[in-house]
Amino acid sequence: MISPTNLRGLVNVPNATDRRQSKLPAVMKLACASSVFAFSPSLFSQSENTGGSEETEVFELSPFVIDAKNDSGYYAESTLSGTRLSSSVNDLASAQSVLTKEFLDDIAATSFEDAMKFAPNTGSDTGGISDDPLGNRGLFFNSYRVRGFRLDEGLTTDFLFSAIPGDVYNVQRISMSRGPNSILFGLGSPGGNSNQVSKRAMFDDRSSIQVRFDSDNSRRGVLDVNRVLIDKKLAIRAATVVEESFTHRKPSGREQYRYYLNAVYKPFEKTTMRALWETGEIDQMNVRPWTTTDYFSLWEEAGQPSVTEPASVATPNPEPGLDRLTNGNYALVIDGIDPMNWRRMGRSQLPDREFRNAQGLASITADSELPLYINPVGGGQSVDIDFSNTAFFFEQKLAKNWHLELVYNKQNVTRNVWNTLGANFDKVFVDPNEVLPNGDPNPNFGEKYVEAVASTRFLVDWGVETMRATTSYEFDLSEQFGNFGERFLGKTRMAGLWEERETQGYRPIFRLHDTSGTFNADPFAGFNRVKHRFYIDPENGVYGAPKFADNYPIVWGAEDMASNYPTPAENGLGLAWMPAQDLPQLHTNERLTSNMIAMQSYFWKDRLIGIFGWRDDTLRLWDGPASEYERVNKFFADISTFDPKERWSEFAADIDGSTRTRGLVFRPHRDVSLYFNDSSSFRPVTAGFVDIRGNRLENESGKGQDYGVRWTMLDGKAHLNINWFETELEGERTGQVSGATGIGIRGRVDSLWTILAEQVAGPNDPDYLAAPYRSQGNWADYADTASEGVEISFTANPTKEWRLHFNLSRQENYRSVFGTQAQAYLDEFIPFWDSNDDWKELVRDPDAADTTTQSTFGEMLQELKDARSRLDSLEGAQDGRRPEWSFNMSTAYRFTDGRLKGFTLGGNARWRDAAVIGYPVGDFGQFLVEQPFMGEDSTNVGVFGRYATKVFNDKASWVIQLNINNVLDDDDLIPFEAVDNGNGEFISRWSLPRGRTFILSNTLTF
Repeated sequence: MISPTNLRGLVNVPNATDRRQSKLPAVMKLACASSVFAFSPSLFSQSENTGGSEETEVFELSPFVIDAKNDSGYYAESTLSGTRLSSSVNDLASAQSVLTKEFLDDIAATSFEDAMKFAPNTGSDTGGISDDPLGNRGLFFNSYRVRGFRLDEGLTTDFLFSAIPGDVYNVQRISMSRGPNSILFGLGSPGGNSNQVSKRAMFDDRSSIQVRFDSDNSRRGVLDVNRVLIDKKLAIRAATVVEESFTHRKPSGREQYRYYLNAVYKPFEKTTMRALWETGEIDQMNVRPWTTTDYFSLWEEAGQPSVTEPASVATPNPEPGLDRLTNGNYALVIDGIDPMNWRRMGRSQLPDREFRNAQGLASITADSELPLYINPVGGGQSVDIDFSNTAFFFEQKLAKNWHLELVYNKQNVTRNVWNTLGANFDKVFVDPNEVLPNGDPNPNFGEKYVEAVASTRFLVDWGVETMRATTSYEFDLSEQFGNFGERFLGKTRMAGLWEERETQGYRPIFRLHDTSGTFNADPFAGFNRVKHRFYIDPENGVYGAPKFADNYPIVWGAEDMASNYPTPAENGLGLAWMPAQDLPQLHTNERLTSNMIAMQSYFWKDRLIGIFGWRDDTLRLWDGPASEYERVNKFFADISTFDPKERWSEFAADIDGSTRTRGLVFRPHRDVSLYFNDSSSFRPVTAGFVDIRGNRLENESGKGQDYGVRWTMLDGKAHLNINWFETELEGERTGQVSGATGIGIRGRVDSLWTILAEQVAGPNDPDYLAAPYRSQGNWADYADTASEGVEISFTANPTKEWRLHFNLSRQENYRSVFGTQAQAYLDEFIPFWDSNDDWKELVRDPDAADTTTQSTFGEMLQELKDARSRLDSLEGAQDGRRPEWSFNMSTAYRFTDGRLKGFTLGGNARWRDAAVIGYPVGDFGQFLVEQPFMGEDSTNVGVFGRYATKVFNDKASWVIQLNINNVLDDDDLIPFEAVDNGNGEFISRWSLPRGRTFILSNTLTF
């Protein structure tokens, strides 16, 4: 299944410019049309601009709508994120945070990521020590962590699942409900839900234009136009954003073009119809947080040795400071040089094992031969996103206190993920070859480079249709039971929901092959999976690899596939993306049907509030095993051509789960609320996720408890919330456990079975290459995770002019179990592998010219024993990179008289405690989790100033705002990953914070 859960890799400036130029005409057309619309207030309108607040409404709102005009500064009085109905935050038993429009403006947020930095126990998903150590989910897909748990299913817009990256240009507020909540979702993360509330058309004419620049040469423009077409009946709102942004890393870049329409129609007093439409495209480089990997220092320390003649298979290993490329064929493409086989040619030496991590990586730590800010992978890791979103809302008041809402939504998201230089290929080498493989002089001798060794492309195409019906009814028993009712009973609000969401998506994975026959006549041959080398020269502005493979065609397996091969280029190669044979292809369909009931009852003159929710989710899943995907001429046939409901009918499965929420609020005083909440959630593990034996993984199951106090002070001007929580997730899906152990379990397991199958097995022995022996495909595993802590939030408007918010939070995350299936598998087969000493000296390729470079059966077996020991020792481990303590603060003061009238001054601060970044290793290969390696804490302080005034004879307002982020310019390296190199702690990866950044924006509203 391709669902929101599983969507879950030197910039060529001329190309980037060409791409932008091809899009700007469409942008200009919309901007020009919208400008005419904006500057013609009487063109369609039947009412003048009242100059009201952002959300001026003159009608009774339904319980499914939030009235943001009641937001006061940074404080939101009500939210939908507790019961699906508009409720006072003080009447809820769950942990809530609302980021208001004023707050988002003050911190100069433009994206969901910017906003999440200021929420309690929340942050981007940078991966962990044991799960997704490279942080791929957070780079390529929408993935965040709340209380240590992935928040992917829990990302919604108007409570509709969305895989579209959020942007504040069409958002009026962001609300968060932390912890499981079956009223909001049953199927999802126990971390909670984050919901963006879309901007809506208003019955009030207004327009705004904003332009924004920053010190990294980013540029952004936003146009927002609202018009009343029929007075008190029909209004429409249009917005667009055009952005080209950069960071402190070179190269980096993000371009986005988005267009948004929202309409409100009230044909009758009790009927409201709303519609929204958004489309856009986003192209961005995915920059890893760590500095580049050093594969050149040893070469320099050894005196810069060189290779003076072409190599052959018989060429001996080189002198210190040098390594040789593989003994196998090595097809390499370099701009300006004919493609050649670089087998056994030289390269600079890898760092010594004690100075690198399990993947052979170690970050540079000082500006020396290379500046710290370079991103040599460049366009080799990027993603292109095209999306559309259409939704219709129908709201009807059926009777007094009885309301109905009907919703239809359709989304389409396509992601082209270019992983041409993977996460482990930011290694910077030196080319020590004085000559090319053909004997010609090497024009790049002594130059630094990066190399695309296994270029991969993911194409994720996801479409979803949602239908939802919600009804609510409110009744009051206080007047129906005399004195008893008046004293002890009160109103009850009930809601019922039915929702059906159908998702269809496919995710092929491709590798880059040459089809010309230059290296081998068979495109399937490994020799044709060509490599690309890119030389870097920071002094001349060449910082990293370009986005080089986006124009190559896709060629699927077919009887006449040769007719689809591209015409060879000038260098003689015909490069094409062809389906990867060693990675799973997916084309699936799912239908999720949900039923929910919720109730919020008030007792004892509103001193006691009970909240109950029950939800049942049934997932109908159509997907098939990897072996059922058709192959033609060795390659997968086009997987987008079949209907998964028909193709996988015999494999269809139903996954069902029921969840509940129980909450209680007690008010001993009108300004104090004590609350307790107990909730559960579940998340089905869907297509493509199997264990080491090829069996589908079981569902994830979450549960959590929150309890705390809310205190309103200073006559409603200040609000304090202290919340304690305990959250658990059983059976959490995690990637292959190799990242946790530092040992490639899959590769070694497969090698052992291959040796036995090809060199030992007789006719009566089982097929060691089939299940349940050899690992089946790209398997995953389970982990049980728990989190507990406290969240303290304080929001205040001490005076009419002063805004203040801070939160202090603590989270302690730990694994109680990790890799359960891999542990059981190794326990079963290690005794068998260890049963025959004659196998210990066997190697996988006994016919190789040099077998001494291969690991023996016995060596690989010992590594698997070490891996098993490490898996067991991870019980109680923290998954790292998430601080135990964090603090966020924002404040602003607006001057309303005197010489500073019109000015607003403010600031913010974010502090993160040191996080676990690794573990020492004991004498038997086990992790010593009670003695973790810790990173360093970090602090980021920002300030801002704003000036607002009336212009154009008071017909418009102009706001200019300057934000300075990281005003202290604290850009010291922060430890990101540490390993035990046998002599103690070695920090193998360092992240480079963004230094002081200036952001200047101008906004004109009229």
